[in-house]
Amino acid sequence: MSSDLSRRYALAFLKQVSSDVSRVKLFLENFQLLESLLDEYPSISVFLTHPKIDFREKKLVFMQILSAIKLEKDFIASVMTLMDHGRFSLLKSVAEAFRLLFREENNILAGEIEITPNTSSEDLSYIKSLFGEKLGSDKKIDWKVTEIGSLMAGFRVRLGDTLYDASLLCQLQKLKSSSAEH
Repeated sequence: MSSDLSRRYALAFLKQVSSDVSRVKLFLENFQLLESLLDEYPSISVFLTHPKIDFREKKLVFMQILSAIKLEKDFIASVMTLMDHGRFSLLKSVAEAFRLLFREENNILAGEIEITPNTSSEDLSYIKSLFGEKLGSDKKIDWKVTEIGSLMAGFRVRLGDTLYDASLLCQLQKLKSSSAEH
């Protein structure tokens, strides 16, 4: 139910800006900024969802926060619609649904790369191009790159539901299981 509702809100947000790709990208950036803010300061969400705080006070404070971080006016109005309808708790799932709809509309696949902290930019570019070639030129990949300190060597890539594990640990586990079979 909530994922369907999140998707409907995301569709409404996307319809509002879909005629202008730069505005869609601005909404994507604004969602990212707002999500980062709420992750960094969880007390904001606690305040906004507290049942004993007056709704008008919540709305006023939230408007001040959104304006202070210089989010786009139409984006603020859209987020305030969520709040007005008592759907603030859906914000993150609406943001994810918005990103998913944007990717679907533009033939973009979400990709995640986990790398070691000492992975060079050349190696990262090579990994991206390797998987880009694997998919073909008709698909674009929206990469999220994360440095994982516990990853000693190698990398992991997730494209859609498929995980490609080229980490040292995975290679050692494969070696161990193949030597156990012989």
